[in-house]
Amino acid sequence: MMTTSTTILSSLLLILLLATPIAAFTTTTSTTTTTRISSSNNSGSSRYVDDQIINGIKLLRRQRQHQQLFRRPVALASNPSDYDEQQQQTASSLDVSSYMFPTISTTSTSSAESGGNDDDETKHYILQQTMIRIKDPIQSLDFYCKILGFRLIHYSEFPQWKFNVYFVAPVSALTSTTPNTPTTAAVVPNENSRAERWNLCMTTPGCIELTWNYGTEHEDGMVYNTGNADGTGVSIVSSTSSLSSLSSSSAGKIANDDSTGLKETTTTYKVRGGFGHIGITVPNVYDACSRFHSLGVQFHKSPNMGGMKGLAFIKDPDGYLIEVLPQGPMVVQDVDCLGVEAEGGDGVGYKDNSK
Repeated sequence: MMTTSTTILSSLLLILLLATPIAAFTTTTSTTTTTRISSSNNSGSSRYVDDQIINGIKLLRRQRQHQQLFRRPVALASNPSDYDEQQQQTASSLDVSSYMFPTISTTSTSSAESGGNDDDETKHYILQQTMIRIKDPIQSLDFYCKILGFRLIHYSEFPQWKFNVYFVAPVSALTSTTPNTPTTAAVVPNENSRAERWNLCMTTPGCIELTWNYGTEHEDGMVYNTGNADGTGVSIVSSTSSLSSLSSSSAGKIANDDSTGLKETTTTYKVRGGFGHIGITVPNVYDACSRFHSLGVQFHKSPNMGGMKGLAFIKDPDGYLIEVLPQGPMVVQDVDCLGVEAEGGDGVGYKDNSK
């Protein structure tokens, strides 16, 4: 009887939970949340029901994400192992040959008709940078320049916004021919010419932009989360207390322990992300952004938004930021593709997106 009632209860709760937005079950804030501690009398059945519900939600969420990704109907699997087999079959049937170099067509069809594939418009785009945040600029420059053999080719200081950026590049990138420039081995920029160094930087593929936010060098230990299952930047403090000792502003569902009246509280703090964005350089930022806009690309910042005019940030399908910079001087046009005037925008020059 216990097994039957538990199964019925599990099914009903699963139906109820699936009808409720997932966000309702996920609470990650800087305030205190609570985790229920089951009493000894019902801990076995409670944990069984909880496990069944959690496993069911995880399975259905994976299947729905799979359907959205591949836009193909997939029959619901009865267990995770069946689903994994279905996923492998679907993945193996994906045809990516049309994306291979040099297969993409260079016909005269418009970029909108060809889904954005137009080599005439994109052939001068350069994957110029990957931006990461660093704690201490001297330590990072020592590592990249003295240990990896990179060279610092350009840097900019923004004391008004309390950050600096340092562009380093591998020697191989500096001794090869880059688009729109002569062989860079024969072009050594004038030490005092920031314009020459900027132009070299913006036409050199594979740079790393080291971003230093003032003050991090004084913090103890590691500062930034790398995104690779890294615990840096996440603080979790667990403690057990009585209900009367919890703040009335505590977030999350409060559940009494029937036998002890105690609570297990967990405090979490927001992650500080170390990865920032990748960056491309283009012959004309405003023309490129007009094309992106016509193709339905989402903008994080159009060229005239904010205090930094003439550059943009777009988002890929997963929300990763891609900076769009010019392969030359930072030219500003009166109105950008979103209709934002240069003498306007939101007035915000820089925001530390790691926080």
